[in-house]
Amino acid sequence: MLINEVAKHTGLSQDTLRYYEKEGLITPHRGVNRYRQYDNDVLLRINIIQRTRNAGFSLNEVRELVNLLFSNNQPKSKKIIGTLLSKRAEIDQKINELKTVRDAVEYKILSHDH
Repeated sequence: MLINEVAKHTGLSQDTLRYYEKEGLITPHRGVNRYRQYDNDVLLRINIIQRTRNAGFSLNEVRELVNLLFSNNQPKSKKIIGTLLSKRAEIDQKINELKTVRDAVEYKILSHDH
C-alpha cells in the first residue's frame, strides 16, 4: 500500500505516518519509484499503536511492545516472554486504574439527586 492508502484506511494524516516511521513504529519499503510501500501488517501495527497510546502508554513503551509483537524472534525466548509478561501486567494495571475511575464516575452519577 502507498502512504495515501494507509492514511485513508487509518484516518491518520500522512505526516503522522511519516512521524511513526521516523520513530521506528512502522517501516515502509521503497519501491523502484522510491515511494513508500507498506505491507498489509501496517494496519494492525497502527491499530495497536493507536490503542496503546490512547491507553496512556508512552511512545517508548509503544515502540517496545510493537517491536516485540512483530519481531521475527521466537516467542519462546525467555527475555521476550518476560518482557511480554511485564507488558501484560502493565496493561492489567492500567485496566484496573481505569475501572477505578469509571467506578468513581458511576458512583457520582448514581448518588446525584435528580
